[in-house]
Amino acid sequence: MKRILIVAAAAVALIAAGCGESQQFTEDFNEAQKPLESLLADVSSSAGSPDGAKMDKLAQGLDDTADKIGALDAPDDAKDELDTFVKEVHASADNMREVAKSVEGGKPEEMTAAVGKLSESMSKVQSAQTALQSAIN
Repeated sequence: MKRILIVAAAAVALIAAGCGESQQFTEDFNEAQKPLESLLADVSSSAGSPDGAKMDKLAQGLDDTADKIGALDAPDDAKDELDTFVKEVHASADNMREVAKSVEGGKPEEMTAAVGKLSESMSKVQSAQTALQSAIN
């Protein structure tokens, strides 16, 4: 569970402060991802082993956050990067759901494969976030 939460936390990495139009976008971005930060904190503090319901809740949180961030008005030079970031967060949510299914199925080999795919998709989120950060700074 801890590894999954660490991977999920990558999707809510804060964008560094910008200036002007970028500053407003940065503030809006940070505000849009706060509910996911709270969800991650709640799930990580809950007792017990990982279960499908927790993973599904995280997946929905990722999708909700991606939708909110996707609706933001990014600076012109960062629109493509924002679109890529949102796409990768949605893909990670889908992979989180696969983890949930594998946990519920009780098959360790499927869970290992699903967590690997999730980790890979979260790496893409981190790359997209870095590109977005570069584009707004």
